[in-house]
Amino acid sequence: MNRTELYADVRRKCGGLGVNELTDRELEPYVEAALEWLASELKYRVVTEPQAIVLVASQRDYPMPDDVIEMIQVFHNSKALKAMSVDAWDRAPTNWRHAAAGTPTEYAIEGRRLFLTPPPSAAAITTDSTLEIRYVAAPATVPPGGPHELIVLDHRLCSWEASREWLVVHPTEENLARAQAYAAEVGRLLPGARRRAQAPTRNHRPRWHPNVYRSGAAR
Repeated sequence: MNRTELYADVRRKCGGLGVNELTDRELEPYVEAALEWLASELKYRVVTEPQAIVLVASQRDYPMPDDVIEMIQVFHNSKALKAMSVDAWDRAPTNWRHAAAGTPTEYAIEGRRLFLTPPPSAAAITTDSTLEIRYVAAPATVPPGGPHELIVLDHRLCSWEASREWLVVHPTEENLARAQAYAAEVGRLLPGARRRAQAPTRNHRPRWHPNVYRSGAAR
C-alpha cells in the first residue's frame, strides 16, 4: 500500500470514517506507532550508520541515536567491538569505570547509553573519531510510497494495529468490540510475519543445539 491507501484502510477499519472526520494528521501518530512496534517485533529495518557516534577523549558513555531499537554491532576503526554488559563487567570484576583511556575493545548498553571500555584515548580518536553502528531502527514518517522495507503483505498488520490503538483511544462499546477483534487478527498474522522477516531465504533453517554439561568423568 502507498501512504494514501494505508491511511484509507485504517479509516475503513475505524468505522468507515471519511478523510474530513479522521485526517491524515490525526492518524499519523497511530500509524507511526504501529510501524515502530512492527520494527521491534519483526526486526525488518536494519540500518548501518558509519559515523553514528562522535567520540570524545576519555569519555566512556554516549547517548544512542533516537531511532535505535536494538543494537547489532558496533565498530571502531573497522573492528567490531565485543558486546558485553555492565553487569558482566561488574561481576568480572573489571575497573571499567576508571579504566585508562586507550583503544575501545568492548561496549555495553544500559538504558539509552552506550558504554565503552576502555574509553577512547586521543590517539584512538586520531585513528578514527567515530563509531559505526549496525542496528534495528525505528522507521521515520511514512513516505508517499508507503512503509519502506516492510513487505506489502505485512502492511495490513500496520493497518490492523494502528486501527486497534485508535479505537481504544476512542472507547465506545462498538469501538472496543472492534479493537478486541483487531487484536486477535494481529495475533493471528504476527507469527507468519516474523517467519517472513527473520528467515527470508528458502533454504534457511535455524537449528538449535542444546548445551550439555558434564559434572564428572564419562563412563
